[in-house]
Amino acid sequence: MLNQNDIQDKTLNFAKTDERIRAVLLNGSRANPNVTPDKYQDFDIVFIVKDFDYFLTNRNWINIFGKPILQQLPDEMELGKRSK
Repeated sequence: MLNQNDIQDKTLNFAKTDERIRAVLLNGSRANPNVTPDKYQDFDIVFIVKDFDYFLTNRNWINIFGKPILQQLPDEMELGKRSK
């Protein structure tokens, strides 16, 4: 499992090496100084990009962080619909 420094390094290195990424933001509980950190916190990372469609349709880029165990894709989810 990656630690906080690993995630930060991978995120910033990815952003620096892809010219389509204009900015990186951390939001959620890890960005809130009033939240007491715990081992279950996730990383809510926002990439501001030039080519939105590329990142939306070609999701292999997410694998630089390791194999996803859970992804939330609200725009593709329908309540009560089973995924294939």
